Amino acid sequence: MITLTAEHILLIPKDHPEKLFTYDNYVKESRLLLKIWHPDHSIHPQSHAVTIHVLELIKSAKYKISNNTWTNNAILEFRANDTTYRLHYKKHHKFELGDMYISDTKIIYVVDIKYKKLFYNAVNNLGHVKYADDHMKLQFQPCIPKSSTVYTTDNNLILLINKTRDMLLLQDVIDHFNGKLDVKHTAWVVSRLYNISAFLEYNKLVHNAISPMTVFISPVCHTVCLYGGWWYSRKNDEKLLGVPGNLINMFPKDVISKKLADSKVDRLLLKGTAIAALGDETMVGSKLLTSKNIPAGLINWLRQPSTTKASTEYKDWSSILVKYLGPRTFTKLDLSVDDIYK
Repeated sequence: MITLTAEHILLIPKDHPEKLFTYDNYVKESRLLLKIWHPDHSIHPQSHAVTIHVLELIKSAKYKISNNTWTNNAILEFRANDTTYRLHYKKHHKFELGDMYISDTKIIYVVDIKYKKLFYNAVNNLGHVKYADDHMKLQFQPCIPKSSTVYTTDNNLILLINKTRDMLLLQDVIDHFNGKLDVKHTAWVVSRLYNISAFLEYNKLVHNAISPMTVFISPVCHTVCLYGGWWYSRKNDEKLLGVPGNLINMFPKDVISKKLADSKVDRLLLKGTAIAALGDETMVGSKLLTSKNIPAGLINWLRQPSTTKASTEYKDWSSILVKYLGPRTFTKLDLSVDDIYK
């Protein structure tokens, strides 16, 4: 604010206060500017013009904030337990149960209250995840939602999940690269997902919603987390409460007819996520058959049905990678958080 020239300020359109002020601090910032530029304090020849312009921008800022039309405001506000909460976010996505907001350190799911049963199903299953020992806990606890907080409003149920800043929604990463990842980057994402799938099998849990919209990845650490979609999770052979509408075509017919959770669904969705990452958003893989950049044998394997355990299928996947991509090497994904979440 102190370094702004008269020319800088006067060039800002009166209906764009965002170019001068920040949403949270516009009052403090406007007072500082008036203190600097008011004719009572400044001998600058344009002090009067700047003061009038700043007052117009203040008026515009008040209007936009009161009418929730502040450009790039990126603030989620809700009231729960007689308290108003305001959370900054970097990215917003609609999903079948409501809205998802992504900030540097949190994922915020706002679920319509009519899906209460699915919402608390997620909370309950996440609260009963078990670990065989400290080593398993150290390896897998970071991969699933933790330190979550639940809020209830008149119309919505809200779940806050803590995350580290480097974790990016896989779908956002795919979009950033124009709809497809390099096969070597997809390879380590899939390998990490197989580890998580084996952990779910240990807990006799079926996630039922593995997809680019529920998976988060860290390009820096090559780690993968399954933060979303837990609304549909069930114990193996337990009655399904529902399935994601956009993934129902991936569910085997016998699972849909019996309406019972089956771990093979997670492995099918895992393969579908790999296919989506490689460039086929349908998760089926037919669009990849003519690709010259992806080994045909790898695509064919991803399109095969899943029948074995996650641990066994992971071994097969590892063999496929060596066969078609050669020995494992660390391939840097040149991507920063700021590239995705401005």
